[in-house]
Amino acid sequence: NMWDEFRKYINQRVVAEDYIYLDEIAETLATKCSLSKFRAKSICEVVIKAMSSYRKNQNISSSIAKERITNNGKIMYQFNVAVNSFFNWVKKIFATIKVETNNGELYLINDGSSYIKGVTVVLGILESMGVLSFNMIGGANSQLYIYVNQIQNLKNIINDPINYKNRLLETVYEKHLISVKMLTYLYEGEFSSDNMWNILEDYFLGVIPQQVKNACLMENPQMNFGEI
Repeated sequence: NMWDEFRKYINQRVVAEDYIYLDEIAETLATKCSLSKFRAKSICEVVIKAMSSYRKNQNISSSIAKERITNNGKIMYQFNVAVNSFFNWVKKIFATIKVETNNGELYLINDGSSYIKGVTVVLGILESMGVLSFNMIGGANSQLYIYVNQIQNLKNIINDPINYKNRLLETVYEKHLISVKMLTYLYEGEFSSDNMWNILEDYFLGVIPQQVKNACLMENPQMNFGEI
């Protein structure tokens, strides 16, 4: 049902020949199939990414879904009639998967052909829709496939790496730095047993000795201990 609703809506947009946001597609899918907006958007991202993989694997020069980036950084898509060849391609491979899967196992010859890559793409679509989950096991030339649903953020980082910020990584680094400086402070401070336990008790309650803060600031002057 999810696949049929997605296909019907995209075909309507092909006829309209207009650009649409991903959120518009996801909202329609969520309404038609009683899905959460988050899950519907995730499915749409996987399918649209699969269109790009299909075009590359089949050596199709023309684009199936043209992209246009708006001023707010969001992507709009315009689909053309070639999208129907993609839908038929997925349907054909899905039928093959059903026929050739026996007791939950599907044996493939990993010869690097476009068919093998196609099976992987379709399995990814099916997994996003909750039809199945899969693992790729064995093979002389095993490969790791990573699905990147939304690549716009990655493009923004590549185009402007100086302004890239990742607060999660910064926080992990700052906590590690505090731990190192705290251990150095304890081992080199020659404290009595009682004093050391008092310092540790304060530390685990969130009170960082000023000497430790000063040592951290020497390496990272931008640290803000109130945010850690």
